[in-house]
Amino acid sequence: MWNVTTVKNFLPLTPKASFNGIANPKGPDGAPLLCWEQSPELDRTEIYLYPIIANSITGELWTEANLYLFDKAFNIDLPALEPETILSKAKDLAEMRNILDGDGTDYVLDIVHKIYRPTYVLCERLGEKADLGRSKDACVRIIRNSIDMYEWMQENKLASFKYPLWREQNRTVRVEDNIGRIMYVVRRSFDLISDFRNSTISASEVIIANTQSLDDVIVDGGRLTPLEPNEQIMLMQSLRESNRYSIGLSFQFSLSTGARIESTFTVRKKHFERDDVSDDDFVYIAAGPITGIDTKYNKPQLLELSGFIYNKIKTYLTSPHYKCREAVAPHYGNERDQYVFLTDQGNPYYSSSDHRNLHNFDGGTIRKYISETLIPIMQSKGFNRTFTFHDLRATCGMNVVNANLHLIESGKMSRDGLLNLVMKKLNQNSVDVAVQYLGYKNRHKLESDTAQAWEAYLMSQWEDWQ
Repeated sequence: MWNVTTVKNFLPLTPKASFNGIANPKGPDGAPLLCWEQSPELDRTEIYLYPIIANSITGELWTEANLYLFDKAFNIDLPALEPETILSKAKDLAEMRNILDGDGTDYVLDIVHKIYRPTYVLCERLGEKADLGRSKDACVRIIRNSIDMYEWMQENKLASFKYPLWREQNRTVRVEDNIGRIMYVVRRSFDLISDFRNSTISASEVIIANTQSLDDVIVDGGRLTPLEPNEQIMLMQSLRESNRYSIGLSFQFSLSTGARIESTFTVRKKHFERDDVSDDDFVYIAAGPITGIDTKYNKPQLLELSGFIYNKIKTYLTSPHYKCREAVAPHYGNERDQYVFLTDQGNPYYSSSDHRNLHNFDGGTIRKYISETLIPIMQSKGFNRTFTFHDLRATCGMNVVNANLHLIESGKMSRDGLLNLVMKKLNQNSVDVAVQYLGYKNRHKLESDTAQAWEAYLMSQWEDWQ
């Protein structure tokens, strides 16, 4: 059984070095197994949680996979990868090796019969897992990481194959860049992935197909379902019952701004220093590069936050509740850089990109809170569908539509004007995504005064919640 173990604050070693008293291991040719002499100009010198793939029974290290991961992590000639990406690759490769070992297939088997080659065996077994409910996207990711490692092994002469492990071709696809420009790029296409996609259908896809049509979701970085007005009220009541005030504030921050999970949980104290904000105002917070707030693809954004939520968060930052968490939290040189939303142990719920060498939190605590605490409370109130943090973003977009639909009905705003409002609020480049919000509105016939009624209700619900 191959498992991934992690070494905290891993430092790349020189060939003669040792780590925690263990001599630097050597491969069959005498070369260092996990590391080699590093260039003095190397700036990628430490990873908070560095993964190593080892056999849990024999203690054997998987030589090629560990060398591959090390090269991806520290080779200055390769693009820098985030620590969580390295860890994800390690987990995928460990699963790949376990699948092949379980099938009795050598991962470097070179055989004329295609169906017995390791990559095709892997796809067949992953197909079986997908049919039993495993995420198809996760399976495709395992296939891609396996292809990448096999390519690396061949390029570095750690393996050679007479018979190809896959077939590939180049295809031209239409893409949209981060400012909305259309371009055509050439991408590699692998038969392993296309055949896998065409031959499998996961149980979850069957369930979704039977219970939820595309008319019931908005595709915006995932299949999102906005909360109906009564569900938003239900959410607020459930947050209060769970007695997690700071998490409640984070949900309100996302509902107000449309911020994704990585943005919401990387806001800092320095973003809440204004004293001149009234509850009726809107505050604009810069996010993205050099701001300390992570965004998707590190894209510059402007988060529009209601003054009411801004002031609630500002007050919370002076409360004993926050001060207790801040006292045990990691220090970042300047207290203004401390995270707003902290766990009871003082850890952030999500590590910003500039702190990944210190810790590596990915929002898992919030997802666990939603699934194990929040949803059961909501279900007791009649909530009967799935819910994710990202649905708050879709809800924010729908609230914008609801708040302004009367302007279209009275002729004071055009449909394009409303689309632009949605795109601006959610920092979107694609009109096609924004159009979905208007289409969802038309299909679900929500009341046009939902946003105003919700804000009034929100004020009354939060006035006495400390």
